[in-house]
Amino acid sequence: MITYMSMMITDDNMGGMLSDTSDTTSEDETCIFCLIANGQDKDTEIIKKNKELVCFRDIYPAAPHHYLVVPIEHIHSCLSLHGGHVGLVERMAEMGKSVLYDQGITDVKDMRFYLRRLGFHRPPKTSVDHLHLHVIAPTSQISEYLSYKFIPGTERFVTEEHLRKCLKDEASPGISCLKSCFNSNDDSLIHIFIGFPTTDTPIHYSYSDALIVYRTHNFTKHTQMGTRDSSGYGDCPFCQIANNKTETEILLSDDELLCFRDVKPGATHHYLVVPRTHIDSCKTLQGDHILLVERMVEMGMSVLEKNKVLDLDDVRMGFHIPPFASVPHLHLHALAPSSQMNFRSQLHYGPQSHWFITVDKVLSQLRTHGRVK
Repeated sequence: MITYMSMMITDDNMGGMLSDTSDTTSEDETCIFCLIANGQDKDTEIIKKNKELVCFRDIYPAAPHHYLVVPIEHIHSCLSLHGGHVGLVERMAEMGKSVLYDQGITDVKDMRFYLRRLGFHRPPKTSVDHLHLHVIAPTSQISEYLSYKFIPGTERFVTEEHLRKCLKDEASPGISCLKSCFNSNDDSLIHIFIGFPTTDTPIHYSYSDALIVYRTHNFTKHTQMGTRDSSGYGDCPFCQIANNKTETEILLSDDELLCFRDVKPGATHHYLVVPRTHIDSCKTLQGDHILLVERMVEMGMSVLEKNKVLDLDDVRMGFHIPPFASVPHLHLHALAPSSQMNFRSQLHYGPQSHWFITVDKVLSQLRTHGRVK
């Protein structure tokens, strides 16, 4: 059975995806969302369904209410859409709003804020190659770890309203239409988009959104540096943990590393080992980081042993590859027992996942190439 793992975007296939805009079929038997839409995934609860669309919860919710609305017909992504899909996008939005209403989000005055998190990711930032509308509420409770993925108007995320406008305004289908959609800065976006300013002070529509933009803007600047002392990354949640600015329980630490539990464990034992120095991701690592990675493994094993994990051969250790890392700060996942991970955990940490690289492979590539390919 095909799962999310076989559908993940990797560095090798990003370019090909962007050039493919004709990807519309009745069903793709290799697509996990097609399987869900056709009732072939028993682990996914369908919240709402009609002859055209289905709605279910996101497996990694960014807020208390985070749903995906998916067409039963296989459409690759929002870049595959054209003017003839305006009605489909409208109906996806209507189902999303209906689900929010059914879940108790009924305040019409607040609905305009919720709709600002009603939108799509643009390849290569999509997790599954099947068109899906994110429906997220309330915006004030979006996870600090995940907020950067859902900022309206950025190249990563476009609102349903603006996408629909682009589809109506542009006669030509596909990429030519939607490139402008994701890069537009016209005044029609003012009420749904907070732009990235040329200075460090964000142009804000509301305080909460301005704070999100400011944090993401700072992450963007810091990413160019790759490695830096954690004291200079006040907005990074893992740097805050490393500097004792949160209530996170530290299981083990030294001058270089610390270990704590994953907030959304994928196994009975799921720990994160994090360097105190801010390193963006495994892609930032170089040959001189080999000893650091080896010490991260040692700390992960030590915590597993302290928590009475007896079978150290039944352990899964590794890193997520950008852009699929939840926090842009290097962190080693240590999971056990790996043989008992459920279906959803296998999607994100299993042997066939395209977005998870084992620590053994990272060390091998660092030794051979001096970097993670």
